[in-house]
Amino acid sequence: MVDYKKVLVDWSGFGVVTANPEDVLYHPRVVFQPRMVDLMSPDPDGRDPWSRFLHYVYEYRGDPAWRPGQPASLVLVLDEAAILCPTDAHPTIRDIVVSGRGRGLSVWASSQRPQKVFSSLLSESTHVLAWRLKLARDRGKLESDLGIGCDQLRTLPDHQFMYHRSGSDGWAGPLIFEP
Repeated sequence: MVDYKKVLVDWSGFGVVTANPEDVLYHPRVVFQPRMVDLMSPDPDGRDPWSRFLHYVYEYRGDPAWRPGQPASLVLVLDEAAILCPTDAHPTIRDIVVSGRGRGLSVWASSQRPQKVFSSLLSESTHVLAWRLKLARDRGKLESDLGIGCDQLRTLPDHQFMYHRSGSDGWAGPLIFEP
């Protein structure tokens, strides 16, 4: 889990909460809390904590011997992909999104602004859940990356969402999320 916002959530029951990227090498569950400056301006040599975290996830937590049907070797959860996996994403997060599945790496990401997200994060997704999207730019990005119409997302009521599975012709739903 990557939690750059460091909101007042008690993650201690989930795993190790840390700003130290090396902790992902030694603990099964880590909530990594990078600094915003490292996300926005990573070191070109990859020495900053965000770059090191991504490197460790891809090179050491990913398993080149992983095969389909096995459990994921790691699930990387990105809360707010517009910040953590933007259109000009860090090269290693691009590698994780594009080729991480072959190493047993799964990415679960959320974003309120799909327009600002690295296209492969959407186009390579097996499952997409979408709530109401008011902005035409955001719906257009989903249409372009998923290859399906998204007009029905403009008027979804509160707590309702649509579901798309890769390879299907459109959306299923609306479905209801009951908080």
